[in-house]
Amino acid sequence: MLFEKLADYFQRIEATGERLVLYKLIAELLGKASANELPKLAYLCEARLAPAFVGLEMGMGEQLITESVALATKMSSRQINRAYRQLGDLGVVAEKLLPQRISRLTISQAHENLLKIAKTSGPGSIDQKIRLLGELIKQASPRGARYLVRFAVGRLRLGIGPPTIIEAVARTNPDRKQTRALIERAYNSCSDLGLVLRTLRQKGPQGLTRFKLHVGNPVRMMMAERLPTAEAIVARLGRCAAEAKLDGFRCQVHLSSRSVEVFSRNLERTTYMFPDLVAAVRKQIKTSNAIIEGEAVAINEATGEFYPFQITVKRKRKYDVEEMAREFPLALVTFDLLYAHGKNYSAETYRPGTQN
Repeated sequence: MLFEKLADYFQRIEATGERLVLYKLIAELLGKASANELPKLAYLCEARLAPAFVGLEMGMGEQLITESVALATKMSSRQINRAYRQLGDLGVVAEKLLPQRISRLTISQAHENLLKIAKTSGPGSIDQKIRLLGELIKQASPRGARYLVRFAVGRLRLGIGPPTIIEAVARTNPDRKQTRALIERAYNSCSDLGLVLRTLRQKGPQGLTRFKLHVGNPVRMMMAERLPTAEAIVARLGRCAAEAKLDGFRCQVHLSSRSVEVFSRNLERTTYMFPDLVAAVRKQIKTSNAIIEGEAVAINEATGEFYPFQITVKRKRKYDVEEMAREFPLALVTFDLLYAHGKNYSAETYRPGTQN
């Protein structure tokens, strides 16, 4: 599929304010794609290059992208900045300054080049990123350039998330409710909507029933549902117990042959932030593979008391990680065992007096 076709649908999606029309447009777009293009389309619609847990980012600020637009349009950065101040949208700047042309750029080529930019690192990487993005913009039509630049800046403005895509796809099947449930179950298991959609296309709804938990692919986390009163909670659940809420970081820990990965509630990879948790998991979890969930809270080792969230949140950082780990070590209070010894426990409920 040509990238210009994607840009056409993006423009129509951006213009609609009707939910049913949005579902129809997304379904049409995905329906025109090949099985191999489906994952790329799903990620691009979500304004991503890959599933969230992969953690791929363009790594380009607004000024660097401005230089790429200048390179593509053969204008100076000063001229681009002036147009940006007037129009307020760097994507529209690129669209207006590029000459009209028929572009043969495909979705796969665009995605491949965006991936290449995101993965470029090391000495000279800044200049290389600017050049690669500039060359990609030159290959696009003016309208295609608008969305390439918006994607790079992080302002695609489509408002499409996984639930919207899932609903749009489910509506194309005769049994919408069952198809939606199958897609959601598969997506919850692997957190990769692109993979789920490709499997659905190639193997049908039955293929989605084969999705299993896999160490390394975070499981989408179950979130609490709010109810207005304690009485409403008891009415919903029946007899239940209450415990103090821990105010820290929701963590899903994946252990595979002593390799440990930690994911946040938003499925972002946060392993590098928590070296103390990684060390504790390697030492204390006595199995070769497992997926567990819990709340990580900073602890006062002298008293055994948890620090307030204002202290715990200091551990969320990219720099001085080891120093902060020594000053405010974390304790992971686990509450869910999802997978261990090759067995999926995610659908099981613990009952006192039983052993697993």
